[in-house]
Amino acid sequence: MTTNLSEAVNKVLKGARNMPITALVKCTYGRMVDYFVQRGQAAAREKAAGHIFCKKVIVATEKNVLLASAHIVRTYSIDRTRFEVEEGFNQRRHRNGYVWSLRLDNRTCECGRFQTFKYPCDHAIAACMHQSLDYWSLVDPVYTLQSILDAYQGQWYPIGNDLNMPPREGDRIVPDPSTARAKGRPRSTRIRNEMDLTEPQSSRRSVTLQR
Repeated sequence: MTTNLSEAVNKVLKGARNMPITALVKCTYGRMVDYFVQRGQAAAREKAAGHIFCKKVIVATEKNVLLASAHIVRTYSIDRTRFEVEEGFNQRRHRNGYVWSLRLDNRTCECGRFQTFKYPCDHAIAACMHQSLDYWSLVDPVYTLQSILDAYQGQWYPIGNDLNMPPREGDRIVPDPSTARAKGRPRSTRIRNEMDLTEPQSSRRSVTLQR
């Protein structure tokens, strides 16, 4: 939750990090255009083929359907909103599964996956199959292809030839020679987090235990 976003951006711009600032801005702009155009066109093709949800949630839901076929469902309300779902026999671990509490009215399951990923987990699908309910109606609208198209429909414009750009007015920015990087490995400026603070302590503790 603290470093994944920066690592994702770092991966996208990995080949442009050492470029001059102008080339870096152009590279960032070009890669954003590629992301928007390619993913928007892919969503448009899937929607034209008659699909409603994105491929990722379809694959995950089909996997949950297979798991739900072995679950045991117990109904706890006449309005078909509260259930208890017992997982079937696990062939890999050779033991019975856990028992989970489920509520379809507020789309929550005790396992935590339903409310986290915003599409029905295998326990919710098992309850829907037991009550002949449409589990696709429990998928959040954010996974619809229309929602993806809305996210990638932003308009982009070609930069054009640099020679056609109007001249800049104002003071000219000149680099300061005193801020040039010295020889040798540069000092890290990364923000330290909890993992960095605990690593030295754990390493010292392991050395003490070995002694």
